[in-house]
Amino acid sequence: MALAFWILVGRHASVSLFGEFQYSMTVISSLTFLCGFGVPQAIFQKVLNLNGRRMASAYIFAGWAISIFSLSLCALLILALAVFSWVSSAGFLCVLAGFSICRLFMMEVCRAHGTSLFFYLSEFLQASIRLVAFYAFNTVFDLEASFFGSVILSLAFSSFFLCLRDMGIFGVPSKRFLHRGVELLGVGKFMLLNALSWQIVSWSDFYMLKFLADEEDLGVYAISNRIAMTLLFVVPISAALFPRKIVASFNSSEFRAARSYLYQSWLVGLLFVFVASCTLGLFVDEILAFMGKHEYRHSVHIGVLALTVGYFAQGVLGPLGVIGNGLQLHRKMMTINLFCCVLNLSGNYILIGELGFVGAAVSTSLTLLTMKILQCAIVGKSLKVLPLS
Repeated sequence: MALAFWILVGRHASVSLFGEFQYSMTVISSLTFLCGFGVPQAIFQKVLNLNGRRMASAYIFAGWAISIFSLSLCALLILALAVFSWVSSAGFLCVLAGFSICRLFMMEVCRAHGTSLFFYLSEFLQASIRLVAFYAFNTVFDLEASFFGSVILSLAFSSFFLCLRDMGIFGVPSKRFLHRGVELLGVGKFMLLNALSWQIVSWSDFYMLKFLADEEDLGVYAISNRIAMTLLFVVPISAALFPRKIVASFNSSEFRAARSYLYQSWLVGLLFVFVASCTLGLFVDEILAFMGKHEYRHSVHIGVLALTVGYFAQGVLGPLGVIGNGLQLHRKMMTINLFCCVLNLSGNYILIGELGFVGAAVSTSLTLLTMKILQCAIVGKSLKVLPLS
């Protein structure tokens, strides 16, 4: 559904405008994590190990209070970027940031309590509404309004859906939710650098292409990236099913069970990503033909092929960063992310100037591969995972 939405956008937008839309979503994603102060990740860690309904509700409502401040800060940063002409459509972006922050907080709660069914339903609901809304809006409004309107509407419905689920689980908060908010900020400040470095790895390619390459390079890379990201559709499944089970087993000293869940996550990832890779190779040309971008066939094939290596590793090995943080390996995960952040920034700066969008694809892919190998080594050591055991 998500890929279908972007294919439909690409059918109506030029390559340059497609790249601008993807760049706008990149700005929102990075600012959302930055203005969250690491609190969503702290909520995941705290709620994961809580059984008390009222204690958990205190953390949830504290997160809601912090999210209001996060939204205000995010809106100010968007307006500041608009003043320097680094982003356009500031009004749409401010509204989009609000729903993105709300959904980020609630998604971490959903993952912490293993409500995988609602997680899947919210993802499917969001993608479906976005696709249908864009198709409907595009018959009435211009392309920009149709794009942002459909994204905002889908996030609003998805956030409301998760909100109903969270309120049903946690009920009325305890009186100590303000104290829990201070506690979350204390934990979050150590996780913010970790989250921020991961965001730099995820999105620095778009920022650097925006300022170091031309609009066409940005657009071609955006198309290649969106197609290749199909391989990552299994990551939300792994993130919903396995981290909570692995961490709970580890905390109960059931190392054999924790290792078993880890192996299962890799097996599920390998199976789904292999099938997705074969399917992707068959339909790239058809996707480009439907988008009306067949003249970029050669360039997109190169970009997709370069990105597939990193995305394949990320899809198979799954949410090792989430598992590592759940196992209290924050410093090691942060060290890995910082190393990969420097590697990615250096690679993008050097390679984009020489190879354009291909350089961004190669740098991103190698960085993701390096990150997953290092995370696998750290998590495997903590769970006493031996090769071929």
